[in-house]
Amino acid sequence: MRPAANSPEVRAQVAQLVARTALTQAKSEIAIGFWHGLSEKEIATWLGEPQNTVHEHVRRLYRDQRWPEMRCS
Repeated sequence: MRPAANSPEVRAQVAQLVARTALTQAKSEIAIGFWHGLSEKEIATWLGEPQNTVHEHVRRLYRDQRWPEMRCS
């Protein structure tokens, strides 16, 4: 079961990630969503954000953090 995006558990995880990294709160929320196994679409619903906004944050995460690009086959 995934916790609510505004749950104390998730808020604590986001705060820790923001404090330990150079990620913004929005990017941290998305990274936590991925950590919980959510897709971009699920993260958008989870956070109550438009899917294209989440996708743009994900694109910037990959670029800024130099994460290897993931490709779906």
